Amino acid sequence: MNHSIDNRPVPTTTAPTAESPDLRSRIPFTRAFSLCPFISLLEEIGAPTERLLSQSRIRTDALENPEGLVPLHFAHQFVELASRREGIENMGMLAAEKITSFEMGRFGQKLQQALTVYEYLQTGIRLIGSITSGGRFWLEYEGNQVRFNQFSPGKKGAGHSQGDIFTLMVTINTLRRITDEQWSPDEISLLHGNEKLMGDPGALTDARIITGSLFTSFTLPVSLLQQPLRRPSPAEASGLEDDATQHERMPGDFIDSLDSLITTLLGGGYPDIHLAAEAAGLSKRTMQRCLSEYGISYRAIVERSRFRRATELLANTGLPIAEISASVGYSDPSNFTRAFRRQTGISPQQYRQRQPGESPL
Repeated sequence: MNHSIDNRPVPTTTAPTAESPDLRSRIPFTRAFSLCPFISLLEEIGAPTERLLSQSRIRTDALENPEGLVPLHFAHQFVELASRREGIENMGMLAAEKITSFEMGRFGQKLQQALTVYEYLQTGIRLIGSITSGGRFWLEYEGNQVRFNQFSPGKKGAGHSQGDIFTLMVTINTLRRITDEQWSPDEISLLHGNEKLMGDPGALTDARIITGSLFTSFTLPVSLLQQPLRRPSPAEASGLEDDATQHERMPGDFIDSLDSLITTLLGGGYPDIHLAAEAAGLSKRTMQRCLSEYGISYRAIVERSRFRRATELLANTGLPIAEISASVGYSDPSNFTRAFRRQTGISPQQYRQRQPGESPL
């Protein structure tokens, strides 16, 4: 079958919507490892990766923990900025070639345990929210075909579209590697305008491309579901050891996610509400309205985030007080000490000395 484009929409009877309460109730994050394939691609061509990250307000130290959280809106900004600067329209497609689902941290470890294609897909459906908050996968049966659908949260734009294509192609490429590599979806459905981001479809030239769909999806034969998986290669299966890196919990509600968001912004100084709203993909007015509904002020959230992060660093690291002060957004260590004393009645140094054991040097 020749590569063709059709504008027929697909059924979405079980699909989430952008207005669903569970998708509006928290600020979306993604795991740091989801940016690694894009960074690897950019480093190969000599792109100014650190500058692009900085312009997208993503600190390089935030990527040191692959299981750490990055505001999804900033991740999309980074991909959009990099794609435009380097003129790589199909960046999502190219980045997807650098990773399989099995290399995605703890999520990948769970996928490695699947014995069949069906179990692999169901595990992904169950756990996708642990990678990207608000993300959804689901299946729809259509005769002898099954459609694998995905919903990618976040503000619509070029970065969101690249991320959507990336997620789609990682799933398809992984299935091709662990089943019959000659297999190709009969049909791929894309959001409006995303067909231009496919570039050269390569091995997917036989797939029929449908545009203007409400959700991204692809089809596979029902008969493929019970096929046993080929085991991943040692490189793919290595993943991340359970005790090798800190697995940050995905925030559960709006206040929880705003708290996590502010923590990611603290190293750049006091994160004013305009910056936090931008990182959340919201207007300042919408953020203030949400806070009002919860009966809490933005400043109170910032102070709580600062204090929690400061106590973690004091108890678990040997960092100098001045460095901890800067990492939680204080330009003057004396202001940090005064604020800490107001919260606890003691100085940061006294708090550290009262912790069990010795602080690491």
